[in-house]
Amino acid sequence: MSKELVRIVLSIPAVTTVVILWGFLAASAGSPETEVRQAVERFYRALNTNFSGDASPMLDVWSHAEDVIEMSPYGGMQVGWSAARTHWEQLASAKSGNQVQIEDSHVVASNQFGVHVGYEKLTLHRGGQSVIVKIRVTNVFRRENGKWKIFAHHTDLFPWVEEQQGSRRPPVQGHME
Repeated sequence: MSKELVRIVLSIPAVTTVVILWGFLAASAGSPETEVRQAVERFYRALNTNFSGDASPMLDVWSHAEDVIEMSPYGGMQVGWSAARTHWEQLASAKSGNQVQIEDSHVVASNQFGVHVGYEKLTLHRGGQSVIVKIRVTNVFRRENGKWKIFAHHTDLFPWVEEQQGSRRPPVQGHME
């Protein structure tokens, strides 16, 4: 057997392995679960930017439909894009400097919907002190015009909000049927 033929034969498994790996990576890079994980990352980058006073990235990651629901740790429920937008703009105007990290993320996704659950670990600035709070979160995304948009965000209440509200039901902002 010629040296050239031996080289070609020996290179076939390597090429096959590379092709298989390339196909796997290409398929997983575009999988709904991977795309939703990327949407989760965009949401939390936008949330941290929102805390610094710039609402525009947050407004971009949200669906602008009237069925969006936002239930933040500050209490209340915002239904519809107008109410959710107002909520995020008000939080941005506070320029709190708070920071959030996501922990223990779990994502399930189909071609149209994705659900993310995990814990938000927040560093909050209250009364001149930094306070760390860990709360549960559920985010729901849907594909709109080829892009993943968040349309439902629900967290536990901050402990002090829950104490203040007691058994009272928080107000609903926006449209509810």
